Amino acid sequence: MSIINVHSPNKVIQTAGTESAALDSIVKVGSPTAKRDPFIDSWRGIFHIIMLIDHLPFLLPQTLVIIAGFYEWIGYVTVAEGFVFLSGFVSGLVYTRVKREKGNRAMWCKAMKRAGVIYLCYVLAVVLLLALVKCIGRSSLDWLGWRMLFDLSWPIASAKVAALLYQPSFLEILPMYSLLLVVTPPILKQLERGNLVFVIVASVTIWLLAQFGIRNTLLNFLSARVDVFFGYFDSLAWQILFVGGLICGHKSYISSKPWLSKSYVLPGLALIFIVLCFVQHHGIWKFELSPGWVDRSTVGLIRLVNFASVVFLICKARPLIEKIISWSGFAFLSRHSLQVFAFHLYPIYLLAVAFGDNLSLPFALQLAFIAICIASLFQIAFLAEGFRLAVENLRVRVPRVNPKSFGG
Repeated sequence: MSIINVHSPNKVIQTAGTESAALDSIVKVGSPTAKRDPFIDSWRGIFHIIMLIDHLPFLLPQTLVIIAGFYEWIGYVTVAEGFVFLSGFVSGLVYTRVKREKGNRAMWCKAMKRAGVIYLCYVLAVVLLLALVKCIGRSSLDWLGWRMLFDLSWPIASAKVAALLYQPSFLEILPMYSLLLVVTPPILKQLERGNLVFVIVASVTIWLLAQFGIRNTLLNFLSARVDVFFGYFDSLAWQILFVGGLICGHKSYISSKPWLSKSYVLPGLALIFIVLCFVQHHGIWKFELSPGWVDRSTVGLIRLVNFASVVFLICKARPLIEKIISWSGFAFLSRHSLQVFAFHLYPIYLLAVAFGDNLSLPFALQLAFIAICIASLFQIAFLAEGFRLAVENLRVRVPRVNPKSFGG
């Protein structure tokens, strides 16, 4: 299966047949407009909807009981892993292109700018939600990692969030992504030098340290001096998903021919492993496993291989899957992925206030609740699109002033 083909000397990036999986909005290097890959956009949109549904039983356990059984339905895999891996893949494509076209400085500037945007969006989303809770006066929601922020005064809580000392659950993936973008340029620099083994060994070593609880050791040290909460996800472990995606994205950009194995052995092994994880996770055939092997916060080994197997089969089956999931609505969510994810808790909170967070709802109303929450994702995307268009119109109407016109 081909990801992308790069042709010199013009360096035109093209998809290679129906099996192409270019994971970014790129058609031609240096083109003023970028054509997005609908396959990737569809997956992003689907990820947003599934993640919302995954979050609902944790946020409102008494209200929405009909979907609790769908969490990790395929095995030890959630869409959070998909988001992180896909972010790494896209970064590998984008920043490798920028480095080769414009140099290291441009790559660093672009990566830092994107990291800053993600950080600001994260802080804004959390701080405004805290303000909303304070204004409405309903802070009884027992959301994991939010309880302390609700109890603090708004200025102090906001300061903790801005300083990244407190990263509430369900959104902590954003500051992690921002920090991973900061280290993307040096990683790509090593990949460009051909130091692939060094990058893999470094990433795996950090992941292994996470398996032995290095983050908990650091947190215990810091907690004795300052109150901190870095969220559920262990960034030292989850970086392996991002770096894996980064390596694949870089490999896809520099390859002039398909690089995924065409053997039927690997897909077969991947399918067998996925089935084994499925029966184990759902108790159909139970094996004795240490919890650490499948731990989500530290991406245990079995969970990591389970995810890699699913990604591999999706890539191999792209021609079939693309026909099933292709929908412009998913692509629309994807175009405003950052805003949709950052603000997806708002409608859940408002509905919880309206319905009551501990209210038991009949089956029909639970379905209606879920439908309203999903529709709210599209509303967030519409608002983000409207804001984007307004900014573009403002730029067109306000001409740039040439300093030379003042004779200075």
